[in-house]
Amino acid sequence: SSGINAEYGASSLFSTGHYGDAITEYTSCIDQLDKGVPGLRYHHALLLSNRAACKLKVGQCVEAIKDCTASLQINPRFFKSVLRRAIAYENIENFRKAYEDYRLTIVMSSSQVAAQQGISRMSEVLRRKHGASWRD
Repeated sequence: SSGINAEYGASSLFSTGHYGDAITEYTSCIDQLDKGVPGLRYHHALLLSNRAACKLKVGQCVEAIKDCTASLQINPRFFKSVLRRAIAYENIENFRKAYEDYRLTIVMSSSQVAAQQGISRMSEVLRRKHGASWRD
């Protein structure tokens, strides 16, 4: 099907560093997806998360957060969307939300080294910014 080819193309564009073109392809896949079919809900969440990864690469952090949030509304257990949203929050210096999403990623998938490192970075930034009582 053309949707599968477009998705493969988007993935290939991402892996070769053509992030802008990959965003266009993922958007096309999302637009073509029949969201009314229950079995495709997980796939819709995956496409949104993959598009968010592309948006992170080109610095579109606010847009990446929107895609990750939409992905999580469909599939709340998709830890990659939480991790990508944490990275986006960190990039726009919303350190508290980044910390919360890194923590949630650890709860969802304890082996996520990137999330563990993110928690350490956010804890340090928040401690410097707000003092020892930043968690209160």
